[in-house]
Order: sequence, then C-alpha cells, then structure tokens
Amino acid sequence: MKTRMGYLVLLLALTGCSPKPMTNGSLYNTSQGPASGSLLLGTFKGTLPCADCPGIVTELSLYHPNLYTDEGTYILKLTYLDRNVKPQVTQGEWGMLRGDAADENASVYQLEPDHPEKSSYYLRVNATEVRMLDRDEKEMESKLNFTLKKVSPGP
Repeated sequence: MKTRMGYLVLLLALTGCSPKPMTNGSLYNTSQGPASGSLLLGTFKGTLPCADCPGIVTELSLYHPNLYTDEGTYILKLTYLDRNVKPQVTQGEWGMLRGDAADENASVYQLEPDHPEKSSYYLRVNATEVRMLDRDEKEMESKLNFTLKKVSPGP
C-alpha cells in the first residue's frame, strides 16, 4: 500500500554537471517544435501505472534548438483512462543529466531542471525508449511498466 501511494505521489508530481552534446544523428528528426526553429528529438508514448485508474496514457515530446545542445523544451500530455476529464498538458524546459543513481554513464532527461521541486526524470534506455525514474533518479522497484516508446516519425 505504501508503494502504491509513493507511485501516486510521483505521478501527481508529473503534473504540477555540464552536459555533453549528443550528436548521434539517428536520434533527430526535422519536425518543428513549439518554438520557432526547434527540432523534434522524439515523441515517446506509453501507458504508465495509476493508483486509482487503469492507467495514464503518457505522451512526452522533446524538442531542442539544434543538434549540439542537451536541453530544450517539452510537451507532456497525460490522459487518465476511464476518467471523464480532459487530458492534462504541460510544457516547460528539459535538460540532460549524465549519470543517475545506478549508472554514471546513463543519459537522463530532467523535466523542469530550474525547478527541482517539480522535476521529473526519464532514463534514455536507447534511441526508441525512455523509462520514468523516481525523484532520486532511481528505477522504480516494481514489475509495473514505466517505459515510453518512441512514436514520432523519423530515423
């Protein structure tokens, strides 16, 4: 029960180190983002656990100003299943962290890096998957799915 409450708190928080450039061209696509000239790094989608509903369809789109930066803007859309509510859409900034609690070489997207109290973290598993981490940048201790898969067109 305590673990479920922890997940609920973490999921509710979603609403509310010098980086090294990632220059692997296979990660990028030229779709325009919310800011003029922004490039779409990727849109990742999946159904994440929900404490009191069947799940939360989560869609995370990451944009950046050019191929040589590890920061940019994001749009996060949360749709609660079996709820008669509008999807929650938030926008903000993201930054890339090198290393997490388990792997010093990991690449982690930090949403809202200028506001640590509102930050959420997504581990870059590979070019087509990201996984939500807890507030301590650790993998969730659960058999539930916290992975989002790339759905945007492109390489």
